[in-house]
Amino acid sequence: GHILGLWVLVIIVFGYFYRCFEMTSCQLPGSTHPECARTEAKTWFLPDMSDTYEKHNDPYMWNSCWFIFITMTTVGYGDITPNTHLGRIIATSACFCGLTITAVATGALTNLMKFSPNEDTALGLVQREKARMMIRATSASIIALWWRKMHGTLTKRQAHPDTYYEFKSDFQHYKAGACLDMEDCLGQGAK
Repeated sequence: GHILGLWVLVIIVFGYFYRCFEMTSCQLPGSTHPECARTEAKTWFLPDMSDTYEKHNDPYMWNSCWFIFITMTTVGYGDITPNTHLGRIIATSACFCGLTITAVATGALTNLMKFSPNEDTALGLVQREKARMMIRATSASIIALWWRKMHGTLTKRQAHPDTYYEFKSDFQHYKAGACLDMEDCLGQGAK
């Protein structure tokens, strides 16, 4: 809950500053400053490309928050781009904050998904009981194989030597799981 709240707060704060830095006061309706009459106040000139374009104010806070959210999640659609140096600094800062918050959220989620010592113990006991049930089924298959061999009723597949070794290997695997002591089933915190 705290991480989500922090994320929303950072989006709103960075969105507010981004909007402030990207707006030009000369585009506001009540602007009467003498500098706003100059051409440079309403158009931007890019020296590298020798192109000019009109400045555009986006007064909606939601668009700025959308840009910050997309930047923080490192998606970056490109539908909104910063045009000022301060806007770029805010966007870069938002990206690093987003990466940090995502890393913290991932760590917190990982800790929530870990088994507690009691859950770890319960899982160990369930696996031990499952191994005990499987050892019974494997033992029954080995006895049935021996019985068919003694009476000469083996099929070709059953008569193949690998069948016996498969059963033997399964039996040894399940026997190791079925012989766990209670202490082996206890979680780390309970020892």
